[in-house]
Amino acid sequence: MKLERTRLIYEDASLYAAAADGPVLICLWHAQPTPDGLYAFCDAQRAWLEGLAGGAYNLSVLGDDIGLALDDATKRAAADIRDANVALLRGNGTLVERTGFMGALARSAISAVELLGRGSMKNEVFKSVDQACEHIAAVLGKDAAFAAGLAADIAELKQAPGAQGPI
Repeated sequence: MKLERTRLIYEDASLYAAAADGPVLICLWHAQPTPDGLYAFCDAQRAWLEGLAGGAYNLSVLGDDIGLALDDATKRAAADIRDANVALLRGNGTLVERTGFMGALARSAISAVELLGRGSMKNEVFKSVDQACEHIAAVLGKDAAFAAGLAADIAELKQAPGAQGPI
């Protein structure tokens, strides 16, 4: 499948990240990240962001199989890179589409970490693609047509080779 509306920025065993117009970086997390993977993604994200004028929105989409417990090395790596590219971002969010108790628990845990953390940029937490896209459109000063297009970008990426993990 050829990506029609987005451009691949980074791919490894845990992440498939692609750029959409807007600009928005859509990160589909399908497995627990490794410290090396987090650092490599941070470098790829920075290279993309440095080529933009005016910053971008970073949206992480967590797959249903992603657990929230990270080992110590991965926690350290996540803390190291959390604010690495924040000066080049206009917003940051996490989409957890999982429903029911586990979805609510995941969103609550992410929100609690945000409240306790010392990050220099707020991480918005969303429960639906539409909710995320409407928020991102507002942050970037875009209209409803942009939000609908971004939702289509996310749907396209979810079907892309590599988006569910290594082939």
